[in-house]
Amino acid sequence: MDINGDNQLLNSPKAHTLSPMHPIFEFNANDRTNGKSFNQAINSYHINEGRHQWNRIRKGRPSSQHVFNGFPYEPHFNAMPSQQPILRYANSPPVMSPKGKSNWSNTSKPVYESRQWHHQRGWHYVDHIDDEPPTHRTKCCTDWSELINHLNACTDAIRNDLKGIKQSIDNSNDKLIDTIKECNSQLNKTFIDIIKHSDIINTIAEFLSKVILFAIWIYLSWNLSQSLWRLKFIPKRCVNPKGKAVLITGCDTGFGNKLAQRLAYEGYHVFAGCLIPNSSGAQHLKKQFEDNITIVSLDVTKDESVLVAKNLIQKSLNTKELWAIVNNAGVLSSYEVEFGDMSSFVCQMDVNCLGTVRVTKAFVPLLRHCRGRVINMASLAGRFAIPGMVGYCMSKSGVISFSDGLRREMKKWGIDVICIEPHLFRTNLVNGVNHNNALVKAWQQTPQEIREAYGESYFQGYQALLNKALETARPGVDSVVNTMFNAVTHHSVSANYRVLGHFERLRVWMFEYLWPIRALDYISYIGCIWATGLPQLIKISISKYSMK
Repeated sequence: MDINGDNQLLNSPKAHTLSPMHPIFEFNANDRTNGKSFNQAINSYHINEGRHQWNRIRKGRPSSQHVFNGFPYEPHFNAMPSQQPILRYANSPPVMSPKGKSNWSNTSKPVYESRQWHHQRGWHYVDHIDDEPPTHRTKCCTDWSELINHLNACTDAIRNDLKGIKQSIDNSNDKLIDTIKECNSQLNKTFIDIIKHSDIINTIAEFLSKVILFAIWIYLSWNLSQSLWRLKFIPKRCVNPKGKAVLITGCDTGFGNKLAQRLAYEGYHVFAGCLIPNSSGAQHLKKQFEDNITIVSLDVTKDESVLVAKNLIQKSLNTKELWAIVNNAGVLSSYEVEFGDMSSFVCQMDVNCLGTVRVTKAFVPLLRHCRGRVINMASLAGRFAIPGMVGYCMSKSGVISFSDGLRREMKKWGIDVICIEPHLFRTNLVNGVNHNNALVKAWQQTPQEIREAYGESYFQGYQALLNKALETARPGVDSVVNTMFNAVTHHSVSANYRVLGHFERLRVWMFEYLWPIRALDYISYIGCIWATGLPQLIKISISKYSMK
């Protein structure tokens, strides 16, 4: 390539757009005579002398001034000597440098730029315009002044932005303060209105307090009157027994037998339902009150027997009217759930609960004419489940629920329903011999696996506990009979009666309202285990654990 081609390349826009950070090499006429082109010279310089120039600058040594075609130029270096070099000479357009701007003039005079080393100022640049003396200035100062100007401009812009943000925040705060003031004013107006209407509020509060006090007074007065009314010395209005008949189930022995005698003596005609009409109790009633007592064969567990008894009584009434039904028949089996088979549960539910329902359904239509009443014999065991008497408790609990529901259903007919809940009393129902025989029979029917788990010692302990419980039965059965008699004969009666002593009444109140369920469970557990001891399987497990 000739020199003109090289000059065209140097003056081309491509040469000016290359990075000024590239190192600049020296190209003279000797290279041209040796047949090297401009590009070959660039490659040669890049390979042979670029690294040496970088080492000189890195060590802080000034570079010599370079000349190309009679024009001086100054090489610039960067930290990457392997990049493509660029030739820079005096009359080329200005190119941005990392250290500042290169000066140039629009005149025809060439401007030369050189760099010299100073031991205090470091590198400094010298501008040459023709033959005028050079003017020395440190480009670093020019760079820092431009940077400071740029930073000042940025600072002004940021300051203006912050002023705008502050103004916006102030405006928002003013609006928020105005809103809070407005809300406070509204609240003040509301409080003022409330104070103005305080008289109405006071009137309403006074009225509600009077209503609550009146309700409490009515509740206390009702309970007090009921308690006083049950006292024996207060006279009661009784029903006229003339032309009235009463049906009583379970009259073979016990409460039913005594109640039949009392009512017959009072003038009522009694239909005494007996499971065994030829029993001694039934024959005694027939002989003693032949005119006022009619013995009726009645098995409350059989629908056919109940239907036959209904037809018999309906024919025997004649001019009389049926005034009351007393469901007194009941049985009791006392042994644990796992002992024996299902026969004890079936028998107790069939007699105590379903027998009551069966007789009531059959004879209630006969009570509508005279607006009579139904008296159901339940038990406190229906309120509190007792270990060893679960079947009996289930049946009596069913009687209590049946009584409450029936009373609400019969209200439209004017028929009242009374439930009597006595404590444990000494009747044929708690005969110790019968209970022990039934317990032994149930133990023999228990599967062998269960008997081995409980053990013979536990069974004997439970048998002793049963005998002690039966011995605690109260002997005065007349209190229960009197309650039943009052439920039949008194004009005004309560929905339910509890027949028990003063100590038992306090204990039942504590169990019902004071003691938590878990506490009652623990008390029952301790009482039973203290009498029976632990089952055999638990004893074996404890002994194995203690040996470990």
